[in-house]
Amino acid sequence: VGALQGANPAALRALVQQHAAAAGIDKAACDAAIADVLRRNSPPAARTALSTVLKLVDNVIASPADPKFRRVKASNEAVKQRIVAAHGMPLLAAIGFREEGESMVLPPGVDAVALGDARRALALALASAPAPAAAAAAPPAAVAPAASVVAPAASAVPSAVPSAASAGDGAGEPVVLYVYDLSGGAARGMAQALLGIDVEIIPHTGVGVFGREYYFSGGVQREPLGAFTAHSGLPVHQTLELGRTSLPREVFDEYCDEVGAARFSADAYSLLENNCNHFSNECAQFLLGVGIPQHILDLPRAVLASPMGQMLRPLLEAMGRPLNASLGHGDAAAAAPPTQPSPLPQPPYTPPAGVLAAVRAEEEAAAAARSAARSAGKARPPRAAEARARATRP
Repeated sequence: VGALQGANPAALRALVQQHAAAAGIDKAACDAAIADVLRRNSPPAARTALSTVLKLVDNVIASPADPKFRRVKASNEAVKQRIVAAHGMPLLAAIGFREEGESMVLPPGVDAVALGDARRALALALASAPAPAAAAAAPPAAVAPAASVVAPAASAVPSAVPSAASAGDGAGEPVVLYVYDLSGGAARGMAQALLGIDVEIIPHTGVGVFGREYYFSGGVQREPLGAFTAHSGLPVHQTLELGRTSLPREVFDEYCDEVGAARFSADAYSLLENNCNHFSNECAQFLLGVGIPQHILDLPRAVLASPMGQMLRPLLEAMGRPLNASLGHGDAAAAAPPTQPSPLPQPPYTPPAGVLAAVRAEEEAAAAARSAARSAGKARPPRAAEARARATRP
């Protein structure tokens, strides 16, 4: 404030420019740091580092006032594996992070607008970077057409994915997306009549990796492969091999603990905006740098785009949380015996306001007629007496 008092326009302009430079993004340094990450790492490691930094930037843009998203601990195992080992700390510095002890902290002056340049540079680098060898063998999940997804028999359950040693090309742990149909096949016949759109399935997804299936249901769940089908009664509808990850299991488990507390707790579930498929997509992004098929993520938007979908939104949201919670059994040690899927909760019926008004009007008219009949001495006999009279008639 003292510097501003009595300053001439040129001095004020210089002070504003100095503050903007301190709070903004050094585009040249950012581009150079991205190029350095690409140069010094293999394509999979470079994509992993850049996608992780991109996720950090997206978190700040989404919640600019939340300090936890502005602090990155260099001692965090995931950060060490994905960023530090890939020489990515200079990239964080170029974006605006500053060292504070063992952490890198993004000052409040670096806002979502300033981060937009960094985000565009990271997204452009990821789009133009060479794809990992494992992803080249199969289309990336984010653009994979439905026809490329293999549909096993109706009784199929997830089985152990092939190990890196027996899978042939590529190295690392296979990552598989398991897709289930929550409607049990009913969506295909009902969606067109109810919503006016074609819906193949109502998808629930889980990510299979490290011999376990990770999914979002009443919180983040991890179970042995096949356990979800056993306790939910839902067979696997589709299976998609997403690629291979070089991350160790303990790093991924730590990530699941973090996102489970931050964004995927039981209370954070939303059938339309924060569901199991969003969790699977973030897991795939973390493990591989690519997401799950976009048509799975877009289904809620397609439903809400219809007039009936808008009318049913409160009901769908009310049904979603108890249904989602009923699917999860936590870290099951072994598969439970098969059970029938829990029925959808039915909300109490409330007649429309117009129907209630008509019924009340009819009741009031009948009461008025009875009152008028009594006052004229023509009241009907009590029902019991009338019934006895009818019974004695020949």
